[in-house]
Amino acid sequence: VSWSAYVTGDRIHTMFLGELQELFKQRHEYWGQSIEGEAAFELELHDVQFQLCEMDKYERERLKPGAVRVYEPPSTWAPAPSAHCSAAFGGCWERRADPRLASAEREREAEEDQQEREAQREASIKATMDAAMDEQLAELALAACGKS
Repeated sequence: VSWSAYVTGDRIHTMFLGELQELFKQRHEYWGQSIEGEAAFELELHDVQFQLCEMDKYERERLKPGAVRVYEPPSTWAPAPSAHCSAAFGGCWERRADPRLASAEREREAEEDQQEREAQREASIKATMDAAMDEQLAELALAACGKS
C-alpha cells in the first residue's frame, strides 16, 4: 500500500481505499488455509485494514519518525459502492453497520440477560425459602398436635 491512512485529502483517501480493496482481493495469496494446523477463518476487509494499521504502528515505532497513534476505527463509514466498484471488486466490499452500535446492542442485551438471570435466581431462592418455611410450620403443627 503506497499511502498512509493518516494522509489527508480526498484523492489520497480514494487511492488508499482502492489499494486496500486490491490487497483484500489478493488475501488468499498471503493467507493460507490453516494456521498451525487449525483451519484459518475468512479474512474480512476490516481485518486487512487492522493489520495494516498495526504494521504502520510497528514501523513508526521501529523507525521513530513520530509518535505511534492508537488505531481508531472510522466514526463514519464509506458510502455504498458504485455499480462499477461492485463489479470491479466482485461484491467483496459490503456496506457494514457501525460496529459500535452492534457492541452497544450486545452490551444492552447482556445486561438484560443478567437482570433476568438475577430475577430467576431470586425467585428460586424465595421458592426454596417458602418451601422450608412451610415444612417447619408443618412440623410445628404436628408437634403441637402431638403434645395436646
